[in-house]
Amino acid sequence: MPRFHIRNLLAGLAIAAVLSPAVTSAQSKIDVIAGTTSARSSFFAYYATTAKLLTQAGSPVRLTVSETGGIEENLARMSKGEFNVGLMAMRLLNEAYNGVGKNWEGKPQKHQRLLYVFMIAPQAFMVRKDSGVNTVQDLNGKKWSPGHRGSGSEKATMQIMDVLGVKPDFYRGAMPDIVRAIKNGEIIGFSKGLPGPVLDATMLDIQTNHPIQIIGFSDAEVAKLKKDFPSLPHLMLSAKLANMPKDQNSWAFVVAASALADLHDDAAYWLTKIAIEKRA
Repeated sequence: MPRFHIRNLLAGLAIAAVLSPAVTSAQSKIDVIAGTTSARSSFFAYYATTAKLLTQAGSPVRLTVSETGGIEENLARMSKGEFNVGLMAMRLLNEAYNGVGKNWEGKPQKHQRLLYVFMIAPQAFMVRKDSGVNTVQDLNGKKWSPGHRGSGSEKATMQIMDVLGVKPDFYRGAMPDIVRAIKNGEIIGFSKGLPGPVLDATMLDIQTNHPIQIIGFSDAEVAKLKKDFPSLPHLMLSAKLANMPKDQNSWAFVVAASALADLHDDAAYWLTKIAIEKRA
């Protein structure tokens, strides 16, 4: 899977996250449960592969990968101690840790820790080519999904639409329901994070029988979003991505792994070691 790497930052975070290396001989297994996202997402595959790599490396960590609704659900369930680690976005982790934002106002999650950063995930606003939609403003009144229910994409997309005053007829559901609705023509598209500057498996699946395109933001919309969301990274998506007449303004998540403060030291070490040595 193509990825953007932030090697220097990753190495620095690894030093902070790792307290001591593990001695694997004669050591009992350390069970770790990871909250991820929809099983149709490339990010779920990332964690499933991580579990295999941990086993192949002879680590003491036994990683169980749990499918979830995404980052917001991961945060909520980590607050209850259901997960030890979770797929995370830096902006949302910051909100939760400091107790700000709609879901965490006055409820700081000080037990959360940043383990490592592993990807820049561009966000794509996708529509079927036959929808006639070419701009974000064109989504007004159209049946369209803000993303997998409970995901960071869904939350951020709805916030962005609110700021821009765009009011689609939102379709809310899990990823399999969203994909089915797009294929059946019930909705025209959705918002989803990409595994780098490429379409992910979900979008490629849709495009097999229904040509798609990615719509972007105008310069004026970008300026407004930067004012309201200064922590939200903006970038350009290449026109080559999906039937785009030109490069498009978009935004991205800085994708990370978070952990509870009481995560076993050896688990922190091995998870970070695999992220650096096997994924770099």
